[in-house]
Amino acid sequence: MKLRLLLASLLCSCAAHLASAKDIVTLSGSTYRNVTEMQARGTNLWFLFDSRTGRGHGMIQYSNLPSTLRAKYFPEQLVASSSVTKSGPLAPIAASHIGMEAEMFQNSAKARDYFKTDYGSSDLHTEKSRAIGARVRNFGSEPAPAVLTVHWIGKHTGTNVRVLLKTETRKLSIAPGAATTVVSDSGDVKGSDLNLVMIGYRRTSGERIEGWTVMLHDASGALIGVKASDTPLADLVRREGGLGELQAASKAAMK
Repeated sequence: MKLRLLLASLLCSCAAHLASAKDIVTLSGSTYRNVTEMQARGTNLWFLFDSRTGRGHGMIQYSNLPSTLRAKYFPEQLVASSSVTKSGPLAPIAASHIGMEAEMFQNSAKARDYFKTDYGSSDLHTEKSRAIGARVRNFGSEPAPAVLTVHWIGKHTGTNVRVLLKTETRKLSIAPGAATTVVSDSGDVKGSDLNLVMIGYRRTSGERIEGWTVMLHDASGALIGVKASDTPLADLVRREGGLGELQAASKAAMK
C-alpha cells in the first residue's frame, strides 16, 4: 500500500513537472527542451533544461529571446529598447542657401575566433569601423557659418537596445560659392560572442554599428539639413526629444 502511494506521488510530481516545462526556440534557431525554473538575471534568462548530458543549466541573452519571454521577464528592457522608436512630430528643415550631401566611403571589419569546435562552440571577437564624408556647399554670395554634427548609432549586443556610439561636432565657415568636406569615422566598435553549445551557454558583449546621421544647423541654430544611413535614423534625430531618449537608453544599456 505504501509503495503504491509512493509511486502515485512520484507520478503526480513528474506530471506537474512536465506540465510546467516548455520548449524555448531562440531567435537564432536554437531549441531548449523541457525548460523550467526560468529567472531573469541582468540581461540574461537562466533556466534548467534537458541537455545532451542530462538535466542542466542554460542561459539565453535578451537579444536572442522571443518577444513573449522578453515581455514577461524583461519589461524594463523592452520599454528601453522601444523608447527611441516612438513616433512624433519631426523638426522642420529650414530653407537655406547652404546645401549638404553625405555618404559612407569606408566599411571595415575584423573577426577572430579564439577557438572553434566541431560541435559548434566558438569564441568570436569582432572589430568594425565605418567612415563617412559630408560635403557642405554655400550657394550664396556671403560667407556662411554653420555647425555640422555627426552621430554614430549602434546597438548593444546584450540587450539589442539602440545606443549612441560617438558624436562629433564641427564649426564651419564656408566662403561664397565654395564647398568643404568633413570626414568622420565611427572608431573601432568591438563585440564578442562566446557560444558553448554542449552546455547551452551563450554570452555576447559589446556593440555593433547600426548607422549614422549628419545634422547641419545655421548660425541661428535652425536645422537646415539632415542626412542619414537610413530614414528611421534620420527621423529619430529630427524628432523632438529623440536624441535625449537615445542618450538615456545608452546609459541604461551600458551600466
